[in-house]
Amino acid sequence: MKGLACLQKEEFLTICNKCSKGLVLKSESPYGEYYSEHPEVQKTPDVLYIAVKSFNECMETKIIRLRQKLKKEDAELKMNYAHITLFNKIIPVVAFHASDASEGDLIIDKLNKTDIKVVKKQKVKPYTSLVQIRKFVDLTKIDEGVYTSHEKFHYYLSVPEKIEWENFRDCVNICRNSHNFPNFDAAQLSLFQYDNIVEFVRIYSQTATNTDLIKMKAELNKLYTKYL
Repeated sequence: MKGLACLQKEEFLTICNKCSKGLVLKSESPYGEYYSEHPEVQKTPDVLYIAVKSFNECMETKIIRLRQKLKKEDAELKMNYAHITLFNKIIPVVAFHASDASEGDLIIDKLNKTDIKVVKKQKVKPYTSLVQIRKFVDLTKIDEGVYTSHEKFHYYLSVPEKIEWENFRDCVNICRNSHNFPNFDAAQLSLFQYDNIVEFVRIYSQTATNTDLIKMKAELNKLYTKYL
């Protein structure tokens, strides 16, 4: 199963002081609920969010074309169109993984050449935001309703419908507290099919077994019934 999807998660964002050419926010722990429990695990790169000016119908296409071009130099590049909340407004951003936060200025230079306007740098206090990222996913079935992904340590558990974020967080916390495998990070993912949208819970874990994932899928589906 593969296609374009929208991932929704919650992240703690701070201003990126290493970037001077525009407003860049940084999430040092994109899988924070996992890292906070396991500081010794394999760390992923920082995720940077470059704020860009109002969306137009060509912006996402330009970002995808730029990503295709840059992947010729860096095959592992992860860069996507996304939205975050800033000053109580939803704004478009370019999200990408960086081994060093100063790489944000290099991406801004590339964006300027595509006529995508980057928001000027300004003061922003650290805050928590919902993040929505549009991305391509390629899923391989492990068990009924349980999938692994082309991205390492990413798993997807099917659920009947998407629920409100606060309710989703409650379900995840109950599952984490009652399950004998509590150390994972979770997000919501909507996968767009030709005439359908398939809903998943994205699980990030470096140690989960297939048995763990099957049990979590069953428990989350049971918890979801309260909100449907």
